Amino acid sequence: MVSLRLAETPDSHRCGGTLIEPDIVLTAAQCVARVPNGGLVAVVGADTPDWPRAPRVSASKLQAPNL
Repeated sequence: MVSLRLAETPDSHRCGGTLIEPDIVLTAAQCVARVPNGGLVAVVGADTPDWPRAPRVSASKLQAPNL
């Protein structure tokens, strides 16, 4: 499980995702819609109480399907 947050508010959960490769997170399209590249950070491997202290990883490339 991955917690995706807006880079502007990294302490606030936006959406969940699933780590499907070491560097790829699968999430719902509405989680990345209208979010610019670099606009999300991911928190992996931390329980909810530990989120404020968990390391954040920048999401450098967002790709939504063409619907």
